[in-house]
Amino acid sequence: MSKEQLLKEVVNIEKVLVADWEIKEKIIALTLVLSNKFMDRKILENIWEEIKMFKFIEFAEEKGMEKGKTELLLKQIEKKFKVVPEEYKEKIIKLDQVAVDVLAMDILDMEDITELKKYLN
Repeated sequence: MSKEQLLKEVVNIEKVLVADWEIKEKIIALTLVLSNKFMDRKILENIWEEIKMFKFIEFAEEKGMEKGKTELLLKQIEKKFKVVPEEYKEKIIKLDQVAVDVLAMDILDMEDITELKKYLN
């Protein structure tokens, strides 16, 4: 295995080892700094670009999942209450993901659409 292949393998392992991107990025950056002694600068730059692209893809996936959860919540509310004021829909779309998760669970116990107001302020 070449030095470049070994370095890429180490970075790939580091990508999946830690969930927190801030810590993950620091670990990978440290690996690249230490590799600077025996690796060509162009190879290190290419690996860093791959890491940034991976981070962007992971971010896009997360945002897509959040949007999907919000859309599903809107469908649940429409199914349960039939008519949902546009004002409510707009506010639900703007909720953070913690509020979406809470509301998704609490919607099951609601009897009237006016109960949504406490989540939308």
